[in-house]
Amino acid sequence: NIPVVAIGKINGPDIADEAIGQRKADFIGMARALIADPDLPQKASSGMVDDIRRCNYCLQDCSEKGVPEIGRCCGVNPFAGNEYSWKVLPATEKKKVLVIGGGPSGIQAALIADKRGHEVELWEQHQLGGQARLSSIAPFKEETADLLRYLKHRLDKSKVLVRSGHPTKVSEIMAKAPDVVIVATGSRPCLLDIPGIDSGLVTDARKVYEDRSVVGQKIVIVGGGDIGCETADWLAGPEREITVVEILPQVLHRMKKIPKERLLSRLSEKGVTIYTETEITGIEKNSVHLKKKDSKEFTVEADNVIFAINAEPEDRLLHKLKGIIKQVMTVGDATSPGNLGSALRSATAAVLNI
Repeated sequence: NIPVVAIGKINGPDIADEAIGQRKADFIGMARALIADPDLPQKASSGMVDDIRRCNYCLQDCSEKGVPEIGRCCGVNPFAGNEYSWKVLPATEKKKVLVIGGGPSGIQAALIADKRGHEVELWEQHQLGGQARLSSIAPFKEETADLLRYLKHRLDKSKVLVRSGHPTKVSEIMAKAPDVVIVATGSRPCLLDIPGIDSGLVTDARKVYEDRSVVGQKIVIVGGGDIGCETADWLAGPEREITVVEILPQVLHRMKKIPKERLLSRLSEKGVTIYTETEITGIEKNSVHLKKKDSKEFTVEADNVIFAINAEPEDRLLHKLKGIIKQVMTVGDATSPGNLGSALRSATAAVLNI
């Protein structure tokens, strides 16, 4: 006869209904799910389930001290923490807005511009989604795919004209004569200028995810950030020896405590070797040369080397358009590579100032 309230990782009405329907709970409590979408209850009761922006359980922007200058906010809801300063108001002047790049920041920019009453087109040279298409591949990242579903759903319901599968040329942009161009072209991977970098052993983490596979049994991953360690978690298994090389004193230096501890525990269980304060100095056939902070040098066997180091902004289009287009700006990783939350906030802030 004691009422039971269920709470924790309940991010939608389907999970809540199942818990109550199976008499596992009498009430449902939600916390982060309502930060991700404060209108979740109203949308659920109105049958607008596809319009719900679900929490993806990332435990990043909403945990510990959150994000500098904002505090605790949200990785999928850019308005969380900015509710009083950000208002989506009708534009005082309707403009032709062209968004180049259909990743999360590009889609978000197009949606907010459309909501403000601008005439908006979104051009993407490949598939909509950008790097977000690949984010759900690593273990325990399945829920991250829902944000892209949500953005595409909103895009389908908007007035935004979408063109995909066609590379963008400056001449085409000029022919369109936009008032504003938003460059949301993301980032490009970095490699190091070291001996052997052009060898057949080297690949980039993004290509590994695009291909959904990797060859080799002895794999060295250069970069111990989120992508490097999550890639190690994905690829590790009894048939492989995985080594992560990080130049900083610790891996996952940006990841928050709870997901960091869980990921490190999995890497330990899978036998992944981690070298910190270590740099890669060269690559030869079947081996990688490393050097510790104390200058001690050693070699690790490898038949595949995956680079997962910091990316750099893909902002070359910005520089081509400056002085040609009246108003041109970058958003998301094209401004500064970061996480999903920073990309969405960057896009929102930019479009609110058009």
